[in-house]
Amino acid sequence: MLQRMSGLMLALGTILGAQTAQAQCATCGNPALTAGASDLGKALGEDVVETTALTLSASYSFTQFDDFIDESKGHGPADLGDVDLGADYKLQLHVFVVNAEVSHPVGLAASLAIPYGIAAYTKDGEDGSDPGLADIETRLRMDMNKLFGMWNKGAKPRLNISLGAVAPTGAFVASSDIASTDRYVSLGRGVPWGLAEFDLRGYTKSGAGWYVSGGLRKALQVYEGLNEYKFDWGNEYRLSVGGSGQIIPKKMGFGLGLDWNVRGTSLAEGVEFPNGGGQDITASGTLQGRLPGGLMGSIGLRYPLIYRVRGIQVIPDPNVFAGIAYRIGGSKTVKKGGAVPAPPKPNVLPGEVPTDPVLLALLGDNKVTIIDYWAEWCVNCMRLMPHIKAWERNNPQTTVAKMDATKWDVEAFKRFLPATPELPALDIYGADKKLIIRLGGTDVFKFRDYLPKGSDNGYPEGWKGPGEAGADKDSEEAKSDKPQSPTVAKPQAVTVDEAAATDALTTTESP
Repeated sequence: MLQRMSGLMLALGTILGAQTAQAQCATCGNPALTAGASDLGKALGEDVVETTALTLSASYSFTQFDDFIDESKGHGPADLGDVDLGADYKLQLHVFVVNAEVSHPVGLAASLAIPYGIAAYTKDGEDGSDPGLADIETRLRMDMNKLFGMWNKGAKPRLNISLGAVAPTGAFVASSDIASTDRYVSLGRGVPWGLAEFDLRGYTKSGAGWYVSGGLRKALQVYEGLNEYKFDWGNEYRLSVGGSGQIIPKKMGFGLGLDWNVRGTSLAEGVEFPNGGGQDITASGTLQGRLPGGLMGSIGLRYPLIYRVRGIQVIPDPNVFAGIAYRIGGSKTVKKGGAVPAPPKPNVLPGEVPTDPVLLALLGDNKVTIIDYWAEWCVNCMRLMPHIKAWERNNPQTTVAKMDATKWDVEAFKRFLPATPELPALDIYGADKKLIIRLGGTDVFKFRDYLPKGSDNGYPEGWKGPGEAGADKDSEEAKSDKPQSPTVAKPQAVTVDEAAATDALTTTESP
């Protein structure tokens, strides 16, 4: 499953610009730059590992920067002269991320994200690029539901909390270190960062989902450049909400969401940096699906809706992202010798002639046959009995056989009703001795609906059949109609002696 791709995205840095311009990137360092790729990546439903799992994923994101906005102009377009850039200026940022996560069924997961970026820029008709490693991120994710036994029953939401750190492995260049700038984005930020995130999400029975997630990033030290230049990054916050749905259940899904990102004011040489900080709201959409070979794929788009900046800052165009993931392990496997037994199969299926000699002996020759399985401790059995007797009197062309299960032991139930969890049970056989249907529970009161055409003369005149009335108490009474094996008094097991078995399972009406 694709994990939090916002965590896999590199921590973008800033070049603080020439001393006269000092423009900053409006999303540099924003932890939610591709949040849509992560928070909507679980559109196919909840995925909780049952055994230790290793998830490997790779993602790609493309973003173009070519517009500057100015706070003094109502957050409208900035004058190019104010940023000292040519009219053809643009920067294209390509980001590739490789991520590995090890998750344990106890509810803990550790991940490592290694990003690589290419900042390709155009200025005054000249092109250039700066490729390199970006800031590496690591996380420890905690599934609070599993760790603390929260909300473990029913369709409850699931809460994950992550703590992590960002290592300053990417190149960062400050304005004090250069005389001029060709771009306003760098691949690192020069200092380690700490991060804390939460993710709360839930799913409905139909497969639709919702989520609320957020995070905080904080620089753990002040950046120190040449000539004792110091820059103190402001804190960064993110809050995301959204939902998801399944186009093809468990195979293809979609997600929609909104991200609200806030960047605190940074300090340059102890003074508020004039062109840093602000907030934005962006919309996200993803499409996710299962690919051949056990892979998971995701593509998406982020679209900026609102930007509010301090000073003059460069803002991104809509960006696209894509990713694939592959998980090793995570699901329980059945080992040889320890397989879970398959559920019992019925001793006879519709369309088959029974092979058990006792059942064969009960079937009438060229007659429709009803076999009624009943017991004295079965409430619905006793309610059905007078209706079966009345119907039998008016239908002599059929055979009605009764199987008294009052004293059956476990082996008897396994022999005659191996896949029937409750009584009463009713078999209807055709004149060809093939089973038409086996009814169980309160469905037995509707037995006439399943009789072959022309074989039902109804009840005697004046007799009122059960109709739907037999289902009026199927909630509590059906519960008491399950085989009472622990309380059955020393049952008389069905013997392999067929003659004796036929005597014990008489076709005469029960008293």
